[in-house]
Amino acid sequence: MTKWKVYPVLSMVFILFTAMTCGESFELEEDQLVYVENQSSDTIYVHTDSPGYENTPWLQTIDRIFKQNIEGKDATLFLDRILPYETIETRTVIRSEKTYWILTVFKASTLRTYTIEELSEKDIFDKRMVYTFGELKNKNYEVIYKEEETQ
Repeated sequence: MTKWKVYPVLSMVFILFTAMTCGESFELEEDQLVYVENQSSDTIYVHTDSPGYENTPWLQTIDRIFKQNIEGKDATLFLDRILPYETIETRTVIRSEKTYWILTVFKASTLRTYTIEELSEKDIFDKRMVYTFGELKNKNYEVIYKEEETQ
């Protein structure tokens, strides 16, 4: 008789476990290309990140971007280079339409001016763009970097 009481309990545990692992954060998980276009006259270097958090974009500090820093290394070793008026594709994983994708941009002149240590200590970058994957989808997964206008 006790054997028959164990089966419903185990069945309930299995159903609850299955329901907990089928949340929204896993429904959209897929590989996606994002196209980054440089519409400026400068070469730029970019870092992309998708931390997987919803509702709040976790902004990675410059120090964490260069965490692989070995003293004396060139900062461009850790970044993707985009020549003027060119486009690159980056691969990312979409976990949910609400999770964030972050693009951090450094101009070549910025990387020539500052060391990795200075970039890290002072959190220096030229531009940061933050989008949810829903917003990226509406933009056809295309992000454009334009030169800032000076007045």
